Amino acid sequence: MAKGDVDALVLGAVNTCWREPIDLPTLLTLLRSSQEPGHWRGPVRQLFADVPLPAFVRFAHRHQLSRRELGLYYARHIASRRDVNPDVEVWLRG
Repeated sequence: MAKGDVDALVLGAVNTCWREPIDLPTLLTLLRSSQEPGHWRGPVRQLFADVPLPAFVRFAHRHQLSRRELGLYYARHIASRRDVNPDVEVWLRG
């Protein structure tokens, strides 16, 4: 898989059901700053729920998002919704 392919796969998965798609810089800013997703709640939840684990991990590594940082984001903003891929949830727990 080429470098940009994982970004295209992730963005395709998170934007499938939404009228206004989230772009890569916005998604990365939310994750890195641990900001409440607000308007982007749906696409951000889909990152944790619909992206297959291998692509999720490649995306994290490509953008230097640590397991800890993603785990904290998940705990703060996603876990209470219970929309998660069980494989991603296990990976986040390390």
